[in-house]
Amino acid sequence: MSQDKPEQVRDNATLSTAMQCLCLVASETRFESFVYSNFYVLGRLKNKQINGFCTPKFWGIWVIIFRYLTREILINVCAVFIALLLIVLSYRFVNLLAGAAAGKYAVNVLLEMIVYRMPGFVQIILPFSFYIAVLLAYGRLYMESEMVVLFACGVSQRQLVAITLVSAAVIAVLVALFTFWLGPKGSERYAKILDEQRNRSEFDVLNAGRFQTIGQGQAVTYVQEIVDNHKRLNDVFIARDGSAKSSPTILLARHGDQVEHE
Repeated sequence: MSQDKPEQVRDNATLSTAMQCLCLVASETRFESFVYSNFYVLGRLKNKQINGFCTPKFWGIWVIIFRYLTREILINVCAVFIALLLIVLSYRFVNLLAGAAAGKYAVNVLLEMIVYRMPGFVQIILPFSFYIAVLLAYGRLYMESEMVVLFACGVSQRQLVAITLVSAAVIAVLVALFTFWLGPKGSERYAKILDEQRNRSEFDVLNAGRFQTIGQGQAVTYVQEIVDNHKRLNDVFIARDGSAKSSPTILLARHGDQVEHE
């Protein structure tokens, strides 16, 4: 009993010194209220257990630390992910608009094509976003000396990695969901839409109020109005280039109808 008492005094003196150091650091960080309210259970100092280490209050503090770090990481993941996804979707949508302007795709399927391509983008962007988010979150904590407070409170590098791996596990589950389920379904539906667009007739490619080329660029058409679900054209103009066997042709019609042959 007499041998335990001097060691307890030394531990209390060490804890008191740590409290004074943390007061100086916490005044410049967002951990101020956390540190001041939980000094008596700071954790392990010099690999020794201090009274209060196994108390419910101690584990409550670790929950606070875990939630704080996880929130910092996930907030940065969301911010980086949204920024990168918007850049990729914008680039892809511009390409689809160019294809629609050239008559390759119907305008009413562009949004559907973007939605079905999105799972493929997510499974690539999400892991990279997590990597950038960890750098941003922990970099800010080091810059603002919050990591100093955490390490002084007994948080080790191993525990920091464990907390980070929890967020990494959540990201891994989401990536697996998009890779093995949503991604293949979206790719299958996207390929089906592309096949439908390639198999459209020249009649279906026409857009009202625009000059367009058909017949592999050999003819130019203009249609004032398209009605009856793309089955009737009003005020039609067609100009076809001449060839070795035929002369240039210009055709004007009040209307034109699509006829399906059995």
